Amino acid sequence: QLFALWGVLALPLCWGARSDVLWAPWALVVVTAISLWTHTYSGHRWGVEAQQLRVHLAAWSACTVLVVWLSSAATRWTGAGVWAFRTAVTLSVVGITLTALGALFHTPVQAQYALAVLGFAGALALLSKQRAFDVFAASAVALGVNALLVVGIARWLFDSGGGGDWSGRLMLMG
Repeated sequence: QLFALWGVLALPLCWGARSDVLWAPWALVVVTAISLWTHTYSGHRWGVEAQQLRVHLAAWSACTVLVVWLSSAATRWTGAGVWAFRTAVTLSVVGITLTALGALFHTPVQAQYALAVLGFAGALALLSKQRAFDVFAASAVALGVNALLVVGIARWLFDSGGGGDWSGRLMLMG
């Protein structure tokens, strides 16, 4: 709750100054608040289970709202620049990717994994539009998708059972 309070208390200052120097750390405080809120409403655990899907979707939605709030579309109201947007995108991608990887390593694989891949695909589609294009943001989202797909393929290859050629599977992945 402390980080949420800091985020709320710093909001008028960020609006008044209208500077990236304030919006970028504000994004860090807000993403930290979202992460701690997720931890609290997930039963004080960092696990990824089916009953936590709503909590994770709410956290991802809050991260999406933050990214849109700091995007170039809202610059006229916020004054936030490109670095605040990039900070929000990077932190959101890291949080969503780590949650999705936790879902991938769960047995059975939880829905958070597939939803993260689909969400990132949608984000890449939006970022490919000329009006919203940002190479840094697109690269961050692409890195998240890449990590999820490569680790997903690795799990599929190595969990399929049956003895076999480990080096061949690694070569197939590479």
